[in-house]
Amino acid sequence: PNIVTLRAGLQNGTLYRLTGEAVVTYQRPDGRRNQMYIQDATAAILVDDLATTVTNDFNIGDGVTGLTGTLTAYSNMLQFVPFSDPGLPTSTGNTIVPEVKTLAALTSADQAKLVYISQVTHVSPSGNYTASVNYSVTDPRGSGQFRTGFDEADYIGTPIPTAPQNYIA
Repeated sequence: PNIVTLRAGLQNGTLYRLTGEAVVTYQRPDGRRNQMYIQDATAAILVDDLATTVTNDFNIGDGVTGLTGTLTAYSNMLQFVPFSDPGLPTSTGNTIVPEVKTLAALTSADQAKLVYISQVTHVSPSGNYTASVNYSVTDPRGSGQFRTGFDEADYIGTPIPTAPQNYIA
């Protein structure tokens, strides 16, 4: 019925159908693996559609209902691999509110979720952001790794900030 229940499923080829609506929080451009991130009130998950099973274009804020597929993991990221096309968006223009978190409060249950973390400081900042790199960061409550996104991310190539930043990621 929801993504938190889906995330508890087995990664053994079992076919699951997400019957509740989830909202697209990110869609990779140019059909890159046809990946999109979806989220509902309970959790989020990465949809990795290398086979291009989903034939409709979804935009950020579009609702998806009835997505069917299997669960796999890649580099410890839980992924939902579509088995059939869910059809057209079931709603559009949905607002996505990032969940407020601290670095210390982040867990694997937050994978693929849109979060807001305030007062993030890079440890030893120098140079520009590069895609797919881990950067050590801190906030007032803890420390962690900031893994830069895909090469299409708008901050790739920009200077790593030296002052604390608020991140929606």
